Amino acid sequence: MKRILIDGLPRTGTTTLARLFAIHPQTRVIIEPFHPRRYEGRHHQAVISAADTNQVFEFAWNQWNIIKHVWEAGVGWPFTRRPELQQRLWQSADLVIEVNRCNLAKRYLSAELSRTLRFWIGTRQDFVDRLRNVCLLPIDIEKAKEAIQRDREALADRTAFLKRENICTAGFLFEEFFGASTDQQFDQINTLFSTCGIPPLPQKYLRTHASRWLNPEVYQWSSEEVYQSIPNLAEFEAAFASE
Repeated sequence: MKRILIDGLPRTGTTTLARLFAIHPQTRVIIEPFHPRRYEGRHHQAVISAADTNQVFEFAWNQWNIIKHVWEAGVGWPFTRRPELQQRLWQSADLVIEVNRCNLAKRYLSAELSRTLRFWIGTRQDFVDRLRNVCLLPIDIEKAKEAIQRDREALADRTAFLKRENICTAGFLFEEFFGASTDQQFDQINTLFSTCGIPPLPQKYLRTHASRWLNPEVYQWSSEEVYQSIPNLAEFEAAFASE
């Protein structure tokens, strides 16, 4: 099977997509192996300190054929000490799924909430419970503008690099997927499976194994109720109306 990299910024749907790939009998999926605090940091430390990083990536691909990887623009995280590793990871894959979110302003808000709560993966209820115990500060509008511009430029650079290196790509759009009905989501994921060279799954199988990951009552954190907890939300919305 192809080596498939699910690649995107935080809070763009990469975790849900990885979970959907993980239900397929022919995949071996790992979520963020190069995160400095996941898996006791051993994969992160191995690649950061390696003289030959290709060997580390090769070791990972020999164990998993789907790797979910998130990164942040500007600081080169998670490869802060060696930002060139981001491109090397892209080059190690046979196919990169470019995960995107059109509304980068809402992605920024969602990521800032997760960062404040130190909560990145879990249920909606866990997220809301933690939010109740935190007094949020106003969003720095100028800082947000700079960050969103960095995100926009970094995503464009990713697309340009993958095209320049002739790396096969597939697209996954947050709004297109999460704004669809469940049946449409099943059709989208099967189309993505086919694009990646993986046999599609029957609707019944998807309904049995994938529905829980797509239940907004369980896993959708971002909602108007959540955003209303931000003190200067109206100012933020006015500043980013064009988004």
